[in-house]
Amino acid sequence: MKKFIALCSMFLFANIHATENFFTQVFVGQDIQQVDDQVKNFVIHSAFVLLRSYPYLYAIDENASAQYFNFFSTMKDAATAVLFFDNQPIGYMRGLALSQTAAARVFDQKNQDLGKYYYVGEIFLNAEYSKKDCIALMVKAMEEHAKSLGYEVCFIDAEYHTKRHVSFVLQPSDYQEQDYHFLGYEHSSLVYTNNFPTIQPDGEIKNQMHVCEMWIKNL
Repeated sequence: MKKFIALCSMFLFANIHATENFFTQVFVGQDIQQVDDQVKNFVIHSAFVLLRSYPYLYAIDENASAQYFNFFSTMKDAATAVLFFDNQPIGYMRGLALSQTAAARVFDQKNQDLGKYYYVGEIFLNAEYSKKDCIALMVKAMEEHAKSLGYEVCFIDAEYHTKRHVSFVLQPSDYQEQDYHFLGYEHSSLVYTNNFPTIQPDGEIKNQMHVCEMWIKNL
């Protein structure tokens, strides 16, 4: 299994961002369901690997990842950015309206206008292309897509575990904590919780509360 960095009408062929042999294409809404099997299987399998990895440890299987692939594309303002190198998919990320996420309640409680915010995240990149500029290509493409829809702010969530956290023992020795300053995001004080079946250190599966912190950027 390859290592990676963890950090959806018509195809929008014009929505392509390129640098040398790299290019990112944003598929809007259900367009992602029309891509060839290589790209579709890459996103489905990569999501499976990413979500089961530290720090998420989400007990998902590939069938559930495929079902979510289809469901996600029907959500409000959903989009999937795929990064290619020499026409081979090597990374992806997803975006959608804040109102569709578990974080919406935090903004709602603070009387924030949910319509201003667009969620970008679930960032996957094969380790052999582990360069910040590769991630930046995907994020920039998604930010420009969000801006074209009228959104004013993007946010990425991140999960951090202290040594006292039950899942800390599963942290890989080469793990680097999520930090999005290099993308122009600021670490905010906003946090939200999410509860889902989680892989435990002993291999058991238990529902576990996850605390996610938000990074925010004005477009």
